[in-house]
Amino acid sequence: METIRLSHLNSSFRIEGKPARKSLELDKALVLKPTQPNADVKLKIVVYDEKDIPIYSNRLVPDQQHADTWVRINERFVFYDHLTVRVKAEPADSAFEAEVIFR
Repeated sequence: METIRLSHLNSSFRIEGKPARKSLELDKALVLKPTQPNADVKLKIVVYDEKDIPIYSNRLVPDQQHADTWVRINERFVFYDHLTVRVKAEPADSAFEAEVIFR
């Protein structure tokens, strides 16, 4: 498992295809800082293929029944050249911090 921290200042990462790595499994995400208090800010994780076309999108909504802020993703992507994973905030200028855990 690998972990990367993303924020409104650095909101994406790219995985390059190598003989040892031709797939990406997004396990879960952790919203570290609440976005702006009392604001209606929504976070979304988006995966882009080699041509920067979105192939997956999901809102990062923590389970309200539990105190933790983990969001289970459990999605696997197979690729040839590279994939880009981006966390986006709506509205776009909102501050956020999140960790993405992947294999």
